[in-house]
Amino acid sequence: MVYRVCDVCGGVDEHPRHSFAGVIPDMWQPDANLSATVEANVNKLAEAGKLDTSDAMRLGRDFWDTTSTDRHIDCCAKAGCPSSGTPDGCDARIAVWDGKTGTGMVKAAEKVRAENKDHFEDSTAPYDDGTRAESVPNENVKG
Repeated sequence: MVYRVCDVCGGVDEHPRHSFAGVIPDMWQPDANLSATVEANVNKLAEAGKLDTSDAMRLGRDFWDTTSTDRHIDCCAKAGCPSSGTPDGCDARIAVWDGKTGTGMVKAAEKVRAENKDHFEDSTAPYDDGTRAESVPNENVKG
């Protein structure tokens, strides 16, 4: 399981993300208040034995790295997804997944994927943490 930081809410989990490579002007800047939220979430996971020191350090680096942005799908939609209104937009993903977020979104995505085996190259692979989500919502997918 790979934990990631949401650059909008500071959540640290394995839920699906909309990831953007490169710098997107005025989209997101590290914030001291959000940093405290990230630190608290990382500490909770570390205390529960779900993160080792190197993972905790990676999450801190990921948060302060402004060359990419990772957002929960629902956080991205609320913050103004740059792909909004397109099949790859977070609003479309949430609609396809019946408004579910987090673990519910993963389960809904797995269901959509199972119902549309012909649409995916390798339908036997487990649905991952969002990296294949770009291909889910389109006109050929039942949802």
